[in-house]
Amino acid sequence: MVLLLDKENLHKQTFRSQSPEADMGAGTPKGKRRKLIRRIPLSEFMNKPGEALTTSPVPPYTIATVAEVPETPVPPYRQTPAPLVVSQMYMHRIVSDRWEAEIKHCKAEIKHSESRLKALEEDVRADEELRVYSDGSAIDGGVGGAAVMMEGNRMLRESRFYLGKADTHMVYEGEVVGMILAVKLFEAELKSRGGGNRTMALGVDNQAAIKALLLFWSKCSHYLINKFHDNLRSLLPNVSDGKLIIQWAAGHIGITGNEIADEQAKKAARGETSDTHLLPTSLHLPTNTPLILPTSKSTIKQSFRTMINEEAKTILKCSPCYDRFKEIDPSFLSNQFVKIANEFPRWHTALLVQLHTGHAPLNKHLFKIARVPSPMCPACEESEESVHHFLLSCPAYTRQRAILKAELGT
Repeated sequence: MVLLLDKENLHKQTFRSQSPEADMGAGTPKGKRRKLIRRIPLSEFMNKPGEALTTSPVPPYTIATVAEVPETPVPPYRQTPAPLVVSQMYMHRIVSDRWEAEIKHCKAEIKHSESRLKALEEDVRADEELRVYSDGSAIDGGVGGAAVMMEGNRMLRESRFYLGKADTHMVYEGEVVGMILAVKLFEAELKSRGGGNRTMALGVDNQAAIKALLLFWSKCSHYLINKFHDNLRSLLPNVSDGKLIIQWAAGHIGITGNEIADEQAKKAARGETSDTHLLPTSLHLPTNTPLILPTSKSTIKQSFRTMINEEAKTILKCSPCYDRFKEIDPSFLSNQFVKIANEFPRWHTALLVQLHTGHAPLNKHLFKIARVPSPMCPACEESEESVHHFLLSCPAYTRQRAILKAELGT
């Protein structure tokens, strides 16, 4: 028996027989047989208080199992409690408020420089007692992160961590790992100096990593930002009136600490990892072995996209039209061409492709497909009417070309 409940019309129900023979009248032609549907008010099936269940009038032609029917039947869309729906913006606000509160508790100040020159000036004027620079690098097929503690132009401490292959990790991860290593260097130096009131500064040459410190999201590699905040929360409360300033140290503009950190990050990318006792606990296992970070989802997507692009280039090079494309435009179907074509309407893009390939409605092409009797230019009758001849060399259109050059300013 099929019971159909309707939200808008609950006092009527539809009972349909499950037996094909019951739905077809005897002797009815095969093509004209129709199903028998009988509508019975729901009140006939409801038991009055104290009345036996057997008094419910079940039609003889239906197959039904009589069970206890509640006095007030509950529609199926109300039988299962609906899941609790909470606004995503509400949850984001709750979490972000807590996140901002934790950042303020850590007493970390983040500075954003307006330009590379401004970043250099701020680094020169910096007077913090403890200065650390972090960096990430990808070289020779590997990715690594490093941090160095500087005293003037002299390196006091360094720490390196090898993340893995470049096809499983991003440079961004190396940048954040370098920041985690920097917190460990602060901790080690403070311990050697006996704590006290110290001012600290961390220079990072990746603005995306700096901005991510103030965000809460579930994007890939953000678990490393969580590790950084955890280490920072354990460091700063142990420093009396301690404060950490995180600022952008632009790369390759003469900041000594950043250049040294870049050299150490390249060593880390080649597989050199510092001893386990020099690494933070968040980057090594209890067995004193370096932690193996999970594969980056973004790197997998990027690798797959690169593989598809290489396959597309291989297919294009095997095409008989490749030599013609190469003669016309060596960068045909490049990212630059796709970017330009996306800004045009479709018929503009079609015209651009016709001009590139020479398959334009000019006599040279029309003659090849037997649409005109001659490939010669009808305007000058001196040469074949090709795209190059029509646009650049036909003497009949000299005046039009001059007007066009004047409008374009060329």
